[in-house]
Amino acid sequence: MPITTANDIVTEITASYKGIDQTTALNYLAMVVAALCMDHPLVQSEFSLRLTEDVREYDLGSGAPWYQLGSTSTANSATIARIDTAHYLPSSGSYKELQVTSTDELDNRFPNWRYHGSGAPSHVYATTDNVGNVVIGFYPTPDTNTNPANGSGFPRVDIRARVKYGDTFTGTTPIPKAITDFDVLKHGVLYRIYQRENNGESGLHYQNYIAARGRLFKELQMRFKTNAPTTTTFNRKPRVT
Repeated sequence: MPITTANDIVTEITASYKGIDQTTALNYLAMVVAALCMDHPLVQSEFSLRLTEDVREYDLGSGAPWYQLGSTSTANSATIARIDTAHYLPSSGSYKELQVTSTDELDNRFPNWRYHGSGAPSHVYATTDNVGNVVIGFYPTPDTNTNPANGSGFPRVDIRARVKYGDTFTGTTPIPKAITDFDVLKHGVLYRIYQRENNGESGLHYQNYIAARGRLFKELQMRFKTNAPTTTTFNRKPRVT
């Protein structure tokens, strides 16, 4: 039987570790999938962010100010796991890539940056607010409202990000197609459960998980690697000296 869904992975997990219930296996499986989506480009999406003058940080969530790329249709940015690239678009046909950074790096490079004047952003970061919500922020703080006030207006920020694979990974949800070897999911769950049940010891499951992650990383590298140029039309005549 092919292993293609979350249920199939759970069956493998419960068969490999007797006594573990399906609910526990599913909870850990969701954790493993979320971690893999953050560390590897398994699932990606693009968003446009509507900017508000003198507003530095924007909550992740469903609806405005988040839109499908260049569109007036709102999007759910709560699925963002990691920013890959971001571009500031001051007008049609004009753009500038933003440097993805952190608040710690901004503190080191631009002391008191939170009190600097607003302007065209050059950096983008992710952090948390005072209640623990994830926010996306900019330095400098944007100084202009997006017009029209949606994902097709200017200025705006277009973001390409790694996203979580849905809110949950359960039932007949298919395994992300970028994963061709389910061992990375099975052993990722097994080593976590083994640690819980054996006073922090992970046994061979952790080593198996690391090996499977290495194979996944290598496969993704090879799959997305730039193709070498064709040599069929190269001049093969010997050099004349």
